[in-house]
Amino acid sequence: MPPDGTANIAQSPEDLRVKVKAQVVDGKLTFFKLEAQLPQQGRTDTPVAASDKMWVVLKTYAADGENGLHAHPNEDHTFVVLQGEATFYGPNDETRTIGKNEGVLLPHGTFYWFKATSEEPPVMVRIRRCRPLRPHQPGWKRNAG
Repeated sequence: MPPDGTANIAQSPEDLRVKVKAQVVDGKLTFFKLEAQLPQQGRTDTPVAASDKMWVVLKTYAADGENGLHAHPNEDHTFVVLQGEATFYGPNDETRTIGKNEGVLLPHGTFYWFKATSEEPPVMVRIRRCRPLRPHQPGWKRNAG
């Protein structure tokens, strides 16, 4: 949550991107506060700070988690649990339950999924660093400048 105390919960993945871009501040310190609003159902994604290469998002879950095995090919990211527990699963039977003040680092391209495994709803910080696209990757565009 920004220091002024206003929640900025994203309503969709596209809305998350818009809200993050609005917070991008380069060349100076950005301070933020991690205060969660727990949802009655589903999840919330609240961007709290951003630069042109990194996002910090507070994520809360009423239940479950991210249940589809997936990967982010162009970003390294980490989850740090602030409340509750989550069990993370990798593609090769890797399994680990993490709780308060524990985290997981996922290098770009790492397949994973996770689910909530405690009665207390999970609250996590997700920190993402975007890697530059390479010419052979979808979405790559030659810089005109």
